[in-house]
Amino acid sequence: MARDFGAMPKWRADLKSVDLEPQPDGRLHFRESGKQGTVNYELLEDVPAERMVTRILNKDLGYSGKWTYVFTAENGATRVTITEDGEVSNVFFRFMSRYVFGHTATLDSYLAALTKELGEPSMPSKAGPRNSRYRCSASASLASYSIIASSACR
Repeated sequence: MARDFGAMPKWRADLKSVDLEPQPDGRLHFRESGKQGTVNYELLEDVPAERMVTRILNKDLGYSGKWTYVFTAENGATRVTITEDGEVSNVFFRFMSRYVFGHTATLDSYLAALTKELGEPSMPSKAGPRNSRYRCSASASLASYSIIASSACR
């Protein structure tokens, strides 16, 4: 599910569409359009069943960063750990991210949508760092449709 970008609007309520844009150099770019506008991404790394890295291509959003997904076998299941390395350059977004919706809001929303699609509960975190550069991790254990989701930042 995490690698099927085109199908994400079916299970992520925040997305209206995802346009795939294969590049001449073989890389994949994709554009997510949704409630918060349009964001362009690049798939930097893709090692099936192990690891995937995506990064934001836009330079004018007030935030930037990348997500590293790690897939590990765990008790007959798959644990998905997402680490977000980001920067919030816009002072207003920084304030809102810290005091209103939190740096983990996107990670929590993604994991909540993933767990909902699989028919399992999620446990989002409200933790968040205090500065404009941050590193957040979230994970979900996809085991026999039993999912545990958590987030942590530093």
